[in-house]
Amino acid sequence: MILTLRQLEEARRYISKCLAQSYTTGRLPSLRNMLEESHCSRMALQKTIDEFIDLGYLTRKAKSGYYLSTCSSAGGTIELIICHDEGYMSRGLLYDCMLAMIQRFRLHGYSVRLNSIKQLDSVEKYIEILKRPNAAAFVLLLPHMREVISTFQLTGKPVLSLFSQGRFIGVNQLVDSSQIVSLQMKHLMDLGHKMILYLMVEHTQYQSLTEASRLLDYYRIMARNGIPVPEHWHTGYAFGKLNETLELAFSKTPVPTALIVSDETVPAIYDFLRKHNLCIGKDVSVVATDGIPFLKTISPSVSTTVMNSNRIGDLAWNLLEKQFKGQNGFECQEVEVDFTQGESSGKPRK
Repeated sequence: MILTLRQLEEARRYISKCLAQSYTTGRLPSLRNMLEESHCSRMALQKTIDEFIDLGYLTRKAKSGYYLSTCSSAGGTIELIICHDEGYMSRGLLYDCMLAMIQRFRLHGYSVRLNSIKQLDSVEKYIEILKRPNAAAFVLLLPHMREVISTFQLTGKPVLSLFSQGRFIGVNQLVDSSQIVSLQMKHLMDLGHKMILYLMVEHTQYQSLTEASRLLDYYRIMARNGIPVPEHWHTGYAFGKLNETLELAFSKTPVPTALIVSDETVPAIYDFLRKHNLCIGKDVSVVATDGIPFLKTISPSVSTTVMNSNRIGDLAWNLLEKQFKGQNGFECQEVEVDFTQGESSGKPRK
C-alpha cells in the first residue's frame, strides 16, 4: 500500500496534537485508541510515530506503548509554540523545520514541548505557556503580532521568532528569504517564458504577509517586463479549489506556459496537466517553492527553490544559544535559498 500525501498530513496533524496533550501522562494513547479516534490508517500513524522515534523524541516500550523521551542534561524545556495552527504543521517545510529543531534542541540537552495555538484561541492560551516554571526558552513559529512576542519577552527568558508575519525591531528572528520569487521568475524567464502564473492558497482566517509580499513581487516582475496578467488567471484560490482555478486558467487563451506553486500542490498540478495531455516541462513548466524531501519522490523531477530544514534548525539553535549565553543584541537573519533545476521546467514550445 502506498501512502498518499493527504494520509500523511492527517496522521501528522493527529500525532502532533497527541504530543501537545501528552505532557501530563508522558505517554501517547495506545495505537488502537489512536486508530479509533483519528480514523487514520495504521501505516500512516506508524510512519509518523517512527519519525519521532528516529529523532529520539519518543521511545517505544514493549507491550506498554509509546512514551515521550526524557532529557536530564540541561533540565529545561524549550516551548515550541505553533501560532495560528490550522493544520499547516502537518506538511511541508514547516513540519520538516519542526523535526529539525526538536533534534537540535535535544542534542544540546533540552526537552521540547509542542504547543498548538489555534487561530480562534484566546490570549490566555499564550499566558498559560509563559507561566510554566520549567520553561527555559520560547520559540514562536509564524507569530502574526509583535504584542505576542513582547509578552514572552517580559519573562526575561530567551525568545525566538521564526517566520513571523513581519520584521520586528528588538526581536531575535529568523525570516523568509526575500529572493524566492525573484529566483523562480528569473529561472523561467531565462528559459524564455512570459506566460507565468503564480498560484497560492488564500487562508480564510488571515492574510499572510509573507505570501502577500511574494505575490506583489510576482506582479512587480511581470509589470516590469511588460507582461499583463490575464483576467481569467486567478493567483489566489480557496483551499480545495485548486483544480477549478487551473481549469479556468487553461480554459481560454492565453494559457500559462509555466506555473509557480507550493510544494504540497505539485502532485495535484501534475495530475491536472496529465489529464489534459500537457507534457510537464515542455508544454507547461512547473516550479515549486521550498524543496521539501517529498518532492524527490515525484517524477519528473521538480525544479524548486530550496530552503534546507536542517540548516534552519541550526540557525534557530544558534540564535537561542546566544541568548542563553547572555548576548543581548537582537538579530534578524534571513534564510538562505538555493535553486535546483529538475525536469519539470524547460524552454516553452514555439
